[in-house]
Amino acid sequence: MVILEDGTIATKDFAGSRPGNVLEKSEQMPSHLVVLEPDSLEMLDEIELSEPSIARISSVANDIYVAGDRTLMRVRFRGKLELDSEFLPLYKTTESQGSAWDVVVGDSSAWFLDNGDDSYRYNGTLIGVGTLSSEVRLFRVDLVSGQVTSGRISDLSKGVVANPPLVDFERRIAVGYDSGNGIVTAFDFDDLGNMTQRWSRSQNHGGHMVYLRDEGLVVSDDYDLERNIAQMVILEIESGDEVVRVDTGSPVQSVLFPAVGFNHDLYLCTFSTISRIAFCD
Repeated sequence: MVILEDGTIATKDFAGSRPGNVLEKSEQMPSHLVVLEPDSLEMLDEIELSEPSIARISSVANDIYVAGDRTLMRVRFRGKLELDSEFLPLYKTTESQGSAWDVVVGDSSAWFLDNGDDSYRYNGTLIGVGTLSSEVRLFRVDLVSGQVTSGRISDLSKGVVANPPLVDFERRIAVGYDSGNGIVTAFDFDDLGNMTQRWSRSQNHGGHMVYLRDEGLVVSDDYDLERNIAQMVILEIESGDEVVRVDTGSPVQSVLFPAVGFNHDLYLCTFSTISRIAFCD
């Protein structure tokens, strides 16, 4: 769910496969977007989208961005929901590609990773669960022109993701990953969204990243397969160098959202454990 500029709440259903309910592409139905009044939760309006979507939604003011299984959609809310039919940039160009996950919006651009379909195969980790023949790509869509650019996380097939990328619009560095193959890759990007690989590292990251912008540090995770332990790892965004790592105590990999605490600390949530990580001198 997202809160729009006027205080209303926008939410969407999930159109993909879930454990115990595996759907073929032909069986997936177009998603519905709904806007709710925040106090009463009365439905103000709803719209059937042109595609199914497995991604979380994002918004700028009263414009809602939804990654479908082929295009990025923009739905405007001005008392009623209306699909912007003139803005449907296509990111899926081959049938071997999977559906996009969550959209990061900023600086008149939208960023997301593809190949999210196999995330329902999570079995305590996303490592090795991918089935698609294409590699994971990081996409950038210009919100004015609709131009689409992309960069490959690696050359490996059977990639999978379940979360959004991280983008520093000031340093012009974007960080993506492939959770199925255990690769994290950063790109420099220019005004047109053209990407050049800056660094890449082997790391079993699965969850959402948190960015400590002033320090230029990326809070990520890593899953130790030998010990079955999830770890929190802090990286320098400019170099990809590891600053510190710590065991979280979780026996399963995080594919969820960490949170910044109140006093130089962070919270990491997995399907088994909530861990508090404190920064110490």
